[in-house]
Amino acid sequence: MSAGTDAIMIAAVGVLGTLAAPIVTQRLAARARREDFELQGAEREESRRHEQSQLDRSTKRSSYVGFLASGRRFRHEITNYLYTAKRDELDNVARTELEEARRAYVLSYAEVQIAASRSVLALTEPFNLGLANAYRIAKHLGDDEPEPGESLEGAEQFLQDLWTSWDDMRQAMRDDLGILD
Repeated sequence: MSAGTDAIMIAAVGVLGTLAAPIVTQRLAARARREDFELQGAEREESRRHEQSQLDRSTKRSSYVGFLASGRRFRHEITNYLYTAKRDELDNVARTELEEARRAYVLSYAEVQIAASRSVLALTEPFNLGLANAYRIAKHLGDDEPEPGESLEGAEQFLQDLWTSWDDMRQAMRDDLGILD
């Protein structure tokens, strides 16, 4: 090859390099943007999962607190109702207090049924049935229409036995929330 041919070849490579540089630069920039977008998407997804996890935990915590508070109040109002009935002093105030406590408890139990883990539900279900039975007995005794075998003493014992499951139920909720002792 001659010097002229070498110069033309060098000039051609230079021109091709000059023309190809913007195309190569655009492709490299597009690839970098795509990788950055994918990374941001993964970070957003991880952030969304973390926020959802925090929301789920907060929802569980709120439903557990509401359930424990309303369960305690409902049990207390059943006991008050039973003693008021025993003294033949039932009035609209006692009936209203019991019904308000029952409604609040039913609502909080519904929330727990949605938010709770299976292990917690396994303990709340018998507790719920126990309170429902105690409520039924209290209403029968309050209306002076007890069923065979229903008595104030039996209802008191029923409520006391039911209360023994309280600590296990509360501990299951704490465990579910990851609260360490």
